[in-house]
Amino acid sequence: MSERITVVTSLGVLAFDGEVVESFGYSLDRPMRAHVAMLEKIDVDEGGRFSDPGVTFKAKGQPYSPHAPLTQEEAASPEVTKLIEAVRAAAPNLEGS
Repeated sequence: MSERITVVTSLGVLAFDGEVVESFGYSLDRPMRAHVAMLEKIDVDEGGRFSDPGVTFKAKGQPYSPHAPLTQEEAASPEVTKLIEAVRAAAPNLEGS
């Protein structure tokens, strides 16, 4: 079993246990979960003039996927980077994200 990674941000919590990525508190007041085998893409938005930073774990066949809006500081944090890289390493079907 992989190390569990939990990142507490200003708006919610991201967690990854080696197989399932979860977001709590960001979307519609309900948790979102996706198994790494279902992930097709990870969108990391670094933010800019018209958007805030965030990360979305896009899962095949799911209309809603785990997503986390972040502050600039959170997006640049080593904890968020570690979680995203761990999900990338575990997900077999990513499309170059």
